[in-house]
Amino acid sequence: MATVASISEARLGPTAQPRRRLQRGRRNRTPPPTVITLDSDSEYDSELPPPSRRLPRKRKAEADIQPEPVGISSESEREDDSVKKPTVQKLPHHEQVLNYLNSCTAESLAQITGFSAADSKLIIACRPFDSVFDVEIVSKKESKSRSKAKRVQIGSLFVEKLTSWFAAFHAASEVIKHCEDRGKRLQKAMANWPMDKNGRSQEGTILPVSEKPRLMAQGITLKSYQLLGLNWMNLLHSEDFSGILADDMGLGKTCQVISIIAHLVGTYDEKSGNIRPWPCLVVVPPSVCENWMAEFERFAPELSVCPYLGKDRRNMDPEEARSNHVILTSYSQVEKAKEDLRWLQDLDPYAAIFDEGHKLKNRKNLIYKQMMRVPTRWRLILSGTPVQNNLKELLTLLHFVEPDLFGDKIFDQLDTIFEAKVPNKEIHNFAALAKERVSNARAIMAPFILQRRKEEVLDLAKKTEHNVVVDMHPKQKAIYEEVKGRYLVPKKQRGSSTIKDSHSWMQLRKAAIHHQLFRVHFTDEIVKKIVDILWSKCSEEELYVQSKADRHKALLLENYMDKSDFQLHLECKHFEKYIGHFDIPHRSWEEGPKVQKLLELVRGYIKNGDRVLVFSRFDLVIDILRETLAFADIPYCELTGSTDISDRFPEIERFNENPDIPVFLLTTGAGGTGLNLTAANKIIIFDQSDNPQDDVQASNRAHRIGQTRDVEVIRLITRDSVEGLIFNSCVKKLMLARIVEGNVPVDEDTESESVEQQCRRLMLLEGEAATKSSSQAT
Repeated sequence: MATVASISEARLGPTAQPRRRLQRGRRNRTPPPTVITLDSDSEYDSELPPPSRRLPRKRKAEADIQPEPVGISSESEREDDSVKKPTVQKLPHHEQVLNYLNSCTAESLAQITGFSAADSKLIIACRPFDSVFDVEIVSKKESKSRSKAKRVQIGSLFVEKLTSWFAAFHAASEVIKHCEDRGKRLQKAMANWPMDKNGRSQEGTILPVSEKPRLMAQGITLKSYQLLGLNWMNLLHSEDFSGILADDMGLGKTCQVISIIAHLVGTYDEKSGNIRPWPCLVVVPPSVCENWMAEFERFAPELSVCPYLGKDRRNMDPEEARSNHVILTSYSQVEKAKEDLRWLQDLDPYAAIFDEGHKLKNRKNLIYKQMMRVPTRWRLILSGTPVQNNLKELLTLLHFVEPDLFGDKIFDQLDTIFEAKVPNKEIHNFAALAKERVSNARAIMAPFILQRRKEEVLDLAKKTEHNVVVDMHPKQKAIYEEVKGRYLVPKKQRGSSTIKDSHSWMQLRKAAIHHQLFRVHFTDEIVKKIVDILWSKCSEEELYVQSKADRHKALLLENYMDKSDFQLHLECKHFEKYIGHFDIPHRSWEEGPKVQKLLELVRGYIKNGDRVLVFSRFDLVIDILRETLAFADIPYCELTGSTDISDRFPEIERFNENPDIPVFLLTTGAGGTGLNLTAANKIIIFDQSDNPQDDVQASNRAHRIGQTRDVEVIRLITRDSVEGLIFNSCVKKLMLARIVEGNVPVDEDTESESVEQQCRRLMLLEGEAATKSSSQAT
């Protein structure tokens, strides 16, 4: 059989004439030390690094690559004892890699490794392989001209990739087994309790903590499921396990946290020699700091709580602060300043509790990095939504609470498995692990998470949800089509436009909401006239500029050019005597179909005695709604990201205590977490979040303990826009969360790509279908 740069070359003995092609394929190769071969059933230390190899060369475009088939030696040559192979290092998983490569399809190999289909077919064409070395020497020419061809040793790249795959598989399997063992240990302890996780009676002995802690207020009674939560946290603490309390919003996670702190403090015996279980650091969103202070005073007034907030916080001595049972601070307080991080490190808290812990779902975020550097002996995350978008976020939370178990290397290996795209027909064990990632996620999370649904533990008011679809305003339609067209076109191919081109995804979202979120009425010429007039008529203080220097005027002009029609309307309103004549038509913002529908709904609620929370992602949308309600003489409260922390709690109290205020306007980010707004029984999601859990949390502001009326959630969705696609994508995200929690059957095809990725793909498909339909009609 004729051979070309083949495996047979490697098998030739020392008397044979060497061929330069093989020598050039991999230079400076030194035989590695011999190690013991491990078969597929062997125990494997997941910390053992994969074999060291060259980094792959930068690949050319696939069109430039001309694969050259690699021949295989004849059968007689294979059986010739005189033909000896070089001594090759055998590393862990090499036998598994060999078995896989001898049985997989080219399609599977390409998907698992991420290499091209052409390269995968080239590898498959060279089978069967007798050793991993046979795979490593597979090479191809990579050049347009055969005379200038360079050989690329692609076989070693495939072996390296698959070896790392099997290492990840073994590591993931070990972690899953460890978590299962830990879960069985906890389940065995909880099996003797006289109530299940939802607080319902079952056969069992007495609870370890059978009544509320003595440091809790006299008038406070823990509900049965809250008492169970206290015992669960105490069990974790006694086993030196950290965890995530993931009860639904409104089930009293704050009360349960205060109860475990009161229990640890109240049962501490100085003579025991154990470490003192305080101070406990409690980190919360800034909007609920005052609420937490009030809850500590209400539930456990004997606990000493020291707020680490405001400008005077750094005057506190960490050593003196350690005498307090609780140190309360906010994410925004400690997110940026290095001094705050050092203070918390000097504090050396015993435990750390993180409210709305999904803020820690991204390891790249600064707050995550800061909090990981604060030393603690026990960590607890509070989050009603531990699975928000994908399994990687859940892994990130587990990495945060148990960094020793889910170290950086293990995290990366689990992430590799969970994000794998594998064919449905793939049967090999590491691919099966990837395909069973949802089931495995359940096993991993079980020992760390206690999650109860409101409908499982409470007889709550009914909650219904439905969508209201509205049409586009003609001006809005024109803007939307232009923004959509530019969004779907690669940036390099985009021409000039009057629409601001930055953050194209956000521009598309805003185009589906309201046309005055863009600058159309105020042309460039009008904006220049406005700036000229203000520059000549107003003082530096009025314009918020340092001086009347030309460069400051240029900055003011640039700032005004970036404003939308509605923002410039607010400027015309503020400087009415100078530029009021340039303004948009009076109350023209009410022409937006979503605004019209909002007014219609609110007026109906007022007649029926209902009260409503209105959520939007954008401060500017809240500005439009504020102006709308003001001219309609409808009282309202407001909470946005720009609201001062000191004003937030009073605004919440004003709404809860004043039934004559029918509307509360909130941005999803500022008002979607930690607030009790049961005075309202209607929720309007004016525009959806990309993260469906944000809107779930927003609706739970009203649907929680204390709500006496049925709750209705309405989403306003613009017809034939990206909002319909966002809704469908978010439904899939919510389904993933329910699957991982074990509430619905496993569907391994549940997508984990981002909402924007899904929407872009669907819009492109719609465009292709429309083009094809038009072509066929023609």
